[in-house]
Amino acid sequence: MGTPEESWLAALASVPVWQPPLKPTLLVSPHPDDETLGAGSLIAAQRRRGVEVRVVAVTDGEAAYADAFNLAEIRRAEQQAALKELGVSSGKITRLGLPDSAVSSREEELTAAVASLVSRGTLLLAPWICDPHPDHGACGRAARRVAESTGCEAD
Repeated sequence: MGTPEESWLAALASVPVWQPPLKPTLLVSPHPDDETLGAGSLIAAQRRRGVEVRVVAVTDGEAAYADAFNLAEIRRAEQQAALKELGVSSGKITRLGLPDSAVSSREEELTAAVASLVSRGTLLLAPWICDPHPDHGACGRAARRVAESTGCEAD
């Protein structure tokens, strides 16, 4: 059955409202849909505030369904359409095309690509380093290394 909505609302009433800093934002998205489902509200909020948002599309999500025809092409198009709705143009999407479900084997390449897109004044967003999906964890570790080496702000 779950927790009633009223209980959640009461618990959340005392949580302070967080506003992301007004800094150019780079989001590392392991698979198409991770950026929208995981940070869609944050992306839209940054764009409404006039903040530049870039997305690193790490994989094309081609391994999500083994028997799907042209899945990578479909997922790229869906990601581009979703980001457009959130205010991110296709020119702000960097596609790496790393192999879905094998990002950890290319973590150094990912780290270098992300590092080339940030500066000290960038807000860098990525999945949690302990996320159980190996692609998510690899993206988190790469982003953490970039944040440590560049001094950009990471969340």
